[in-house]
Amino acid sequence: MESDKTLDVKGLTAGRVGEVTSGTLEGMRPGQVLRVVTGDYRSHEILVSLCRRLSCQLVERREDNGVYWYTIQR
Repeated sequence: MESDKTLDVKGLTAGRVGEVTSGTLEGMRPGQVLRVVTGDYRSHEILVSLCRRLSCQLVERREDNGVYWYTIQR
């Protein structure tokens, strides 16, 4: 799935990843796709919770050498 926007937050802690991702998703239209790239494995639960709260869909999650890629549809 192609993304409309990519958010590279590899240097941020999980809590900050949630804050930045939330602000970005709130500015997107329904149906748009956001790719989030993070280095903090703890971001998973925060992003899952954020998707529930904002009624978004976590489409994909993958990991490669300590880098986590999330695809979220607004």
